[in-house]
Amino acid sequence: MSLRIVATADNHLGRYYARMPARTLDERRYRLRHALGQVIDYAIENHAHLLVLIGDVFDTPNPRNPDRIYLAKCLRDLERAGVRVVAVGGNHDTPRSATEEGGYLPLAVYAELDALTFFDQLLPDNPVVHPIVFEADGLQVAIGGFTPNVNLGPEHDPLESVTFDGQGADVRILVIHAPIEGTVYPDANIAIVHRHALECLKEVDLVIAGNAHRFASFVVGNKHVVIPGSTEWMDYGDLGVVKPGFAVIEAHSQGDAVVRHESVPPQPRTEVVIQASDLESGDPTEIILARLATESDPDKLVRLVMDGVISRDAYMRLNLTTIEDHARRLFCFFETDLTRLAVRFSVDGRVMGPPRRSIRDEVNAVVSHYLMQTVDPAEREVLEATRQELLSALEESHEV
Repeated sequence: MSLRIVATADNHLGRYYARMPARTLDERRYRLRHALGQVIDYAIENHAHLLVLIGDVFDTPNPRNPDRIYLAKCLRDLERAGVRVVAVGGNHDTPRSATEEGGYLPLAVYAELDALTFFDQLLPDNPVVHPIVFEADGLQVAIGGFTPNVNLGPEHDPLESVTFDGQGADVRILVIHAPIEGTVYPDANIAIVHRHALECLKEVDLVIAGNAHRFASFVVGNKHVVIPGSTEWMDYGDLGVVKPGFAVIEAHSQGDAVVRHESVPPQPRTEVVIQASDLESGDPTEIILARLATESDPDKLVRLVMDGVISRDAYMRLNLTTIEDHARRLFCFFETDLTRLAVRFSVDGRVMGPPRRSIRDEVNAVVSHYLMQTVDPAEREVLEATRQELLSALEESHEV
């Protein structure tokens, strides 16, 4: 006898990326939905008893309609397949006050339609988790959880004073979106669940936690702790650290559980780091273009980072506009990071930086990007007219 659980967290549907053109952003958001869709498909195809959504399904408390509709379709398919769904909110999709979205989480809409069971915040004066209880494969299962208060500071533990009414079930599961001690960087200025609090929590066999984007599975006291991780790379900090995917758990009575990680192929992305010293000999623009060409992939997200101190002469020969225009043809999305680049002036040895990209450059780069994506004469005419209007407005305001 075993309870088949598929657990997913930190899907971040609808995530916004600064400077990403609208069409590229739509494509990127599609990839985030597709990653969650692979979790749903797996749960249905493998006849899971339970799908657990462990917070930050959406990236904001007010998600866009395409993402809301997509989740609705997923829940419909799960219901038809007989897969029970439970969920908690995360730090991204939970309002920080009653004035934001009326204090309601977007997942509460689906709970009102009985499409899932949603565990909201606990009452401060009565922090008791009352789980739902059901039977699966001959096991009595009690699963409950809560959405932590997103305004808690690092001096608080989300599990402080919390109790769980396990009701003597064979499998007792707590779901929470909160970082667990040992899975976050040491100086994190956020509320974390301490291992001591986990050890003291009674009547719980399995804890499934969101927040950390990296998969983990370990035992604290007599409890198995599972962190599914994110379903996609969300930023460049995830590279080399996070393996996107979800958790598959076979839970047995008295806390015994078998856990494995199922991977989800992420959208490729690369951070190309070029040392300023490598740009001193030859044409720095051509050097960078040659390096970028080795990464060419129309599906890839790429960030170019220039690091170090560059001479004024080399910087004057560096054409960032040409680099960006060329890179937009090579990749799904391209951005430059100049925060680690400084310029040395030869006369007095001063070092200044990073150089600033002008608004005019931004306008030209964005319009050129859209022009490459259309052959419609009317649309190209509108884009060119828009370019001229914006550049004229910049001239008049002297914002060049």
